[in-house]
Order: sequence, then C-alpha cells, then structure tokens
Amino acid sequence: EAIKRAKRLINAEGLHLVEHILLRPRCPEDCDNCDCMHATPCNETHCSFEWQPADKDDPCNNPTTAISLVPGSDPYSFIATIALPAWSARFRSQQRQVEDLLYREAPAHVLLRILWLTPKDLCEFESHYRDWKHWLTWDKKCVTDFRLCDFHEFLFTKALGCLENCDTCRCASTETISAVDACFPDPCDAPKMPGPYDLVNQINEIFCWKKLPCRKTEEGDMENQIDERYTKYREEMKSIVATSQKNDIAATALRFLQGAPALSDYKEIVQLILKNQKPTEQIKIELTTDQLKRVAALVTYYYLDRLVFDHEKIKISKDLKSTINSLAKKGLQPRYTDWNAKQVKEIKPLIDTKMIEELLK
Repeated sequence: EAIKRAKRLINAEGLHLVEHILLRPRCPEDCDNCDCMHATPCNETHCSFEWQPADKDDPCNNPTTAISLVPGSDPYSFIATIALPAWSARFRSQQRQVEDLLYREAPAHVLLRILWLTPKDLCEFESHYRDWKHWLTWDKKCVTDFRLCDFHEFLFTKALGCLENCDTCRCASTETISAVDACFPDPCDAPKMPGPYDLVNQINEIFCWKKLPCRKTEEGDMENQIDERYTKYREEMKSIVATSQKNDIAATALRFLQGAPALSDYKEIVQLILKNQKPTEQIKIELTTDQLKRVAALVTYYYLDRLVFDHEKIKISKDLKSTINSLAKKGLQPRYTDWNAKQVKEIKPLIDTKMIEELLK
C-alpha cells in the first residue's frame, strides 16, 4: 500500500497557468534591476496586421488611429505560460497529446508557452508562483521579499532541465514485418517532431526572450558537474595541506572550500595569503611560492564558482575587483584559462563569462 501510494503521489498530474497580463509591473520599483519585459521588439519581422473594416455597423471600423498588431511588441496581451510536471507516467508517455489538447482547448487568440519541468525546476517555479499569487492580492503581510523580476527571470531566461525522451518503437521484429508500400512511411521510422523546447523558443525569439537551453539531468547532471569542480579544488587543497604538514594558510583555505563563502570570507582568506606568515610551529612547513599561487587560485576559482552557480545573475563588485587586484600586485593572480570557462558555459549557458575574463586579466 505504501508503494502504491508513493507511485500515486509521484505520478500526480496537474498544471499551473500564468497569464502574462497579470505579470505587468504595478509600481516603478517592480522593475528595479530588470526591464520587466518592456515592449521593445528586437527582431524586425517586417510584418504587421492592420485592422480591416468589415461590418459598417461595427463601432471599431472607424478608429481615430490605425489599429495594428506588430509581432513581439506586446509581451503581455493574449499570452500565457503553462507549467507541467515532466516526470509523471502519463505525461511522459503522452507529452505530444497533452500539448495538442492544450493548444486545442485554449482560446484561439491566446498564445501558449508550454514548459515541461523537472522536480527541482517545478519546485522552484511553485515557490515563485505562490509568492506571486500573494503579490497579486496586494497583501504585503503575506510576502515581503517577492521580486517580480525574479519570477520573470525564471520564466524567460532560466536554463531548464530536460528529461530524456522515453519513446520506443513497439513494432514487431523485422522478421514479421511485411514490405511497406513506398507511398507510406515506415511505422518504425522516428517521427520528425519538434524538440521539447522548439516551439517555446520560437515564441521566445519573437519576443526577444532568451532561448531555453536544456541542461542535462541524467548522467552529467548540472549538480554533478558542479560537485566535480568543487571536489577537484578540495582534493588539490588537501594535497597541499598534507605536503605542508597542515600549514595554517592551507588548512584555513581548505575550510574555506567546504562552505558557501561570502565576499567578506573571500577577502579574509586573501589577506591571509598576502601576509603569508611563517608557521609558528616547527612541525609545519612554509608554503612555497608555487603552492601559495595555487592556494590563491583555488580559493578564487571556488568563490567565482559559487558566485556563478548560486545566483541567477552575477555582479562584480568593486571590492571583488580590488581583492583580486591585490593578488595580482603580489604576483599571485589566478589565470582565467585554468578556471575552465567552457565547462561553466555548458553547465550554465546564459552566464556571461566575459565579466570573469575581465576580472582575471
């Protein structure tokens, strides 16, 4: 009974609807640090649809100004985003049928964006969605830290996870299949269907929203790749700690690599590296110049990784620039090429690594 109940809960079906007209900012502060999907079409479509007078009794036939629709100029009207769980059994096996049904049942004048979300992404979506619904009530007692920009960024810029397709060809073995008429396609041929986000990305292109690249969630999962980077830093630091007989700087740096450091923590460890005080105990060995450079690089790479992977948008503060410049003045500047920006882009495609490159010049 417990197994059946677990399966029933795992395969629960449902959807969330976000009408874009309700995403409009209400106050100037709603657009702090984001553009709130301003109506500024960036792709010239070279097409507009003007109102064509028909019924002479229609009061809209003689507007004072021309009525027209320019694709991409209005991101709010007649658009809705639907979020669905991508893992439930029926949805996984009948994804196309579900999408077709939604398109058929939606009003003809409403454009749908359909997002299939992994458990982690749906959990994040529902967190934003719950706070957004409170925000719509104007009751600030319910939620005080909601930022409309954060919900926009999740809906229109976040790299979402993708589940592998589980479609299989269920045809009989080749020995029992009779010859197929050339006029008809082979029933075992893979259908040429759009990818999970092809239709969504076509809509995003019209409205200048960023495309939604799927990050892998199976082998080579985003979290696994991030953990591999962190583990690599820690293992190298452990080696330095061992060869230096638990040198204070190396040991402190290893502890730094175990947590989620703030900028103040990074500045503190950098100051320790710059001072490079000799060990107070004879059993501890002073770090060589090469080891000191490597410690400075490892803590810097780790802090930049946390900055990139733990936040949707990154900001390079003056304090961070100043701290890294202090390493450069001592000849301890970390190298950008060793940070492996290519892998960072694979994990988080929307990140602007040029800022990091400028920082580590």
